[in-house]
Amino acid sequence: DQDLQSWLDKHPDKFRVEPAIAFSQVYFNTSRHGESASVAAAKARARLNRAGKNIAPQELGDPTMLPHELPVSRVDEVASVFGKEFAQQIAQLEPGRWAGPIQSSYGWHLVYVSERTEGRSRPLSDVREGVQREWLEERRKEIVDATYRKLREKYAIVVEGPQPPADARSQPG
Repeated sequence: DQDLQSWLDKHPDKFRVEPAIAFSQVYFNTSRHGESASVAAAKARARLNRAGKNIAPQELGDPTMLPHELPVSRVDEVASVFGKEFAQQIAQLEPGRWAGPIQSSYGWHLVYVSERTEGRSRPLSDVREGVQREWLEERRKEIVDATYRKLREKYAIVVEGPQPPADARSQPG
């Protein structure tokens, strides 16, 4: 257990629980609104925060094929749909209020974070089997490498350059 815990402490990212977020979004199309898309989004955000649940958010934005609501999803999954910068920005938002406008490669968005979980390390008891498998593989590799090192110590390796053709060696230079 001590060896496995030590290995897990040295490699915390291998078994880490990634941060996750659930959110709703309202989209503002830059093709439709031009440079004023972010202004339209900001006005809609103020309206949403004032009206609360008395207004349907999607009525304020533009139609989109993007999902209006995402269930709890890892931040890297959000990034695969909306882009890395967008995902990083919304991962920092506090749940419970509309925020934005936030830009993605599609346009501008208002975002309502309903749930957010921080990334965290997992205890050994939750990941023992995987840690043991990784630890054993690392030990096996160390043993193989040590065996090859010992074998190389017994031999001298000489690399010779290419030899000139036989007829060139017999003629005086």
